[in-house]
Formats: sequence, structure tokens, C-alpha cells
Amino acid sequence: MTSIRPPSRRNSDEQRKSGDTNTNAPGGTRLTPAGGSHFARHAARDAAPKRGRSQSAPPRIRKMQVSATQTEPAPPPQPSPHSVTGVVAQATWRALTPAPASLNMRHSRHQELRHADPIQYALTEIETTLRGGVTLRKRQQLFYRLRVFISQHSLPLTADSALLFTFAAVDSPQGRRDYLIALAAILRRLGIDQAPLRVMLHQLDQAGARVPTRQAAPVPLPVLYEYVACQIQALRPRRAAACLLAWKAFARWKEASHITRAHFILLTAVRIVVDWYTLPKGRKADPFVPSRWVVIEGPGTHLLYTLLSGLPKWCAGGPLDPTPTEVLDGQWRRDLPGYSAHSIKAGAETMWTQLTAAHLEAHGTPLLANEPWVFGRCTKHAHPADPARTQDIRYCRDGLAMALSLRTHEVTRLLPWHS
Repeated sequence: MTSIRPPSRRNSDEQRKSGDTNTNAPGGTRLTPAGGSHFARHAARDAAPKRGRSQSAPPRIRKMQVSATQTEPAPPPQPSPHSVTGVVAQATWRALTPAPASLNMRHSRHQELRHADPIQYALTEIETTLRGGVTLRKRQQLFYRLRVFISQHSLPLTADSALLFTFAAVDSPQGRRDYLIALAAILRRLGIDQAPLRVMLHQLDQAGARVPTRQAAPVPLPVLYEYVACQIQALRPRRAAACLLAWKAFARWKEASHITRAHFILLTAVRIVVDWYTLPKGRKADPFVPSRWVVIEGPGTHLLYTLLSGLPKWCAGGPLDPTPTEVLDGQWRRDLPGYSAHSIKAGAETMWTQLTAAHLEAHGTPLLANEPWVFGRCTKHAHPADPARTQDIRYCRDGLAMALSLRTHEVTRLLPWHS
């Protein structure tokens, strides 16, 4: 039995360290003779697959093993010299599969290829560009699973096969919709008709009201305040600072935890200015948006400054708290049942909504009634009436002045921080 496996760097690294280049076993596993020395027997035991979860395939496709008589789908035909669509399709296929040797060529050879074969040079350039895209890299695993499915069932690479794979792999309507969107984008780049996927997407959109929403429960301020205090007492200032920053800046956990010292334009006890730049998701295409900066003032600012300034290693570089979101979710489910890493942002936005409702009841007008887009700049949610324009932000070279002019401090100074 053999199976289609994604490229694994771990096996090649182990081979280089051990000096063993025998990779005749599936997946590049070293072949160790029976018996042998004590170390050889231990190496053979470590290389053997563990009982339970299969080591030769991702968790979602452990049961999708491909027989030895089946082969993986053939790539699209070679593009003609005058077919740009074919070049893009071929480059997309190769970008979703193991890296070819053409990407590892030296610069001089790369330039020689430019003059000798312009079409091949263009293909390599397109492939390099596609490989640099974050979205396409995330879809490599999904495309690999699709190839395993169609190889196991002897299906062609068509939209119908992708539709069958989606409904066989996912049960929830929202999950199927996400799969169909990603697969439709892949097939479009490969030059394959994706009409059946579009029809099913339209049907799922029509039933959108029946799609269950799973959103994080907002964490109350007293619970988060106690959690941060416990982290400080347990000598975990990085975790405490990341949670407090996520609360005051209405940020996701990944944004607050992956922030570095270079993202802070100003760091004082009364005012902290953060330049998110391309850290938030979806910001790489255009970082010049009004929500790029946030000015933190008011309650909790002095504590955040104290925590950040007491981290000398963080000041030298690196993320504030490298804990992944899924790891923090597991810890919070154990320590704070009912909440997750996304509960901090949800809790901050809920608190602001409650403050706005209380101000409306007391004074007859909500907070920032004439300028509701200021709150959208803090939460990084674009407001259609926001007067700030990308062109103006792009040509401004004074980040601190631009951050203060966007007036996000008028929101953060009203966000409380107490038990």
C-alpha cells in the first residue's frame, strides 16, 4: 500500500543528520536492517508507525489510502507558447504540489533561461509569485486531500469531483461553503469550469439563515481582570500584557500576541501608539487604511506600559507571546470554561456597546454619535462613511501625527479596566 504524501522536511533533515541517504521506503523513511546494533534497533522502532493515528497522512484523511495501482492525477497539459491561461494553470498546479527544481536554480542560470526560453521563464516567475501568496499556501493541504480523494475513487479533476469531495468530507453547511469557495478559486486558476460549485454556493447562500453561527462568548471585564492578575502573580508578564493589549486595542489574540517592539511608535505610561501595519488578517494587500493605528489611553495604560517595558528580550525583537490561538483556546477551556481566545475582542466590543447604550439612556445621544467610524477604526472594521482615505494615509510620513488625528484615543480612554 502506498499513499500520496505531502512533502516532509522532517525526514530529509533526519537523513542529513544521520548520514543515511537510503530513502527507498515510502515517505523517505530510513531502512534499518533487522537485528543490528542497539542504536539501529531503536532507530527502526522510532521509524515504525505508531499505533493509533497513521503517520503517513494528515488526520482528516487517515482512512483515504490509495492503492499501489492508482496514480495521482496528471497535471494539466503543457501550455502553448501563446496561452497565458495555460501558463497560469500550469504554474498554479505546480505551486500547489511539491516544489520543482526550477525554483532552486542560481540567479545566473535563471537569467540565461530568460533569454533562451521566455515562456519557461514566465512560467517560473508566475509560479514564484503564486508560491509567495499566503492564501495559496493555506490551500495546499486542501488540494492534497482532494487529489487523494479523486485518486482513491478513480475520478477526474473536475468540479463534480470537488463537489463530491466537499460533501463527503464536511458536514456543516458553513464548512461546506468555505470548502467550495476555496476549491472554486483553485479550479478557476487551473482553467477548469467551476459552474457546479457556483450553483451549490448559491444554494448554500440562500439557506444562510439556517447556518448555525459559532461565535466566542464575550469575556466579562472582572473575569479578564482576575485572569491578568493571576498571570502577573505567576510571573507570566507576556501573557498578561498580550491579554491587556487585546482588550484595550479591541484586537484579536493573534494580533496582540504576535506584535513586536517595532510596532510601537510611542510607549509611555500615559499613551501608547500601535502601528499594526500588516499584522491583522487581510491587511497585506493594502496596509494604508484608517484602522492601521490605535492610540491607547485611559485605565490600564500604565499597567500595560509597566509590563511591556519590563520585557528586555521582547524589546530586542520577537513576538510578545508566541502561544498559538488553538493552544490558548485549550488553556482557557480548562481555566476559564465557556471562553476562548476570541472572547477578549468580543468582550471589549460588548463593553463598548454597553457604555454607548448607557450614555444614550442618560443623555439621549450615543457616544461618538456624529462620528461612528472612530469606533470602527479601533475594531479594524471598515465604516462606509469614514472620511479618511487611503491616498491621504499613503502619502503621510508622520505615523504618530496620523495616529493622533484618527482619534482612536477617544474610544480607548473610555474603555474601563477594573475588577
